[in-house]
Amino acid sequence: MRTWSHAWTKEGFATLCEALYFEDLYGAEYYHDYMESLPYLNYGGFQLYNINPPLHSAIYYKGAWVLHMLRHVIGDAAFFDAIYAYTNDPALRYGVSDTEDLRQAFEAASGMDLTWFFNE
Repeated sequence: MRTWSHAWTKEGFATLCEALYFEDLYGAEYYHDYMESLPYLNYGGFQLYNINPPLHSAIYYKGAWVLHMLRHVIGDAAFFDAIYAYTNDPALRYGVSDTEDLRQAFEAASGMDLTWFFNE
């Protein structure tokens, strides 16, 4: 991440990937149950950018839920294509990234303008 204010892009994925792992092992219902078990409602009022302290629990749980919602908005194919493109982008792979880089990857894969989503 380029700065701590973008930590949610890293830690939200870490939490979401746990759910995706369980989805692969046990199916979609288990994935949804896992996501529902996260204490995301405790963090609804927290913004993900410039959160204080930088490693606040919200970046894990709310971050995962933001990505989960984005998956629903753009669909599975575009979501997983975006993740692949984002993690294999030579400009980012061994460097740093931020929320804008992530947004661009999801927009490129989906063909959608997601400014409205990321502004929320």
